[in-house]
Amino acid sequence: MVIALAEKLKPETSKRTIAHTLIDMPEFIVFCPNCKTLETLSFTNGQLMKTRKFTQNSDGIYHACGSKKPCHLYRGY
Repeated sequence: MVIALAEKLKPETSKRTIAHTLIDMPEFIVFCPNCKTLETLSFTNGQLMKTRKFTQNSDGIYHACGSKKPCHLYRGY
């Protein structure tokens, strides 16, 4: 069993800081607040790698379960 240490990105963090962080970090742990899905997603140059279950827009990452709330992003260590 592997336990991942993670740090949640703070809601008050600006979109510019989040975009810069996404460029620096190739992987994030994402948590859907609606259906409680927890997955690791890969990013390239701040853009989400293509996936069927998640989408990215200017507001954040969204899960395909129909949630109106963006997923929570956690930096893995």
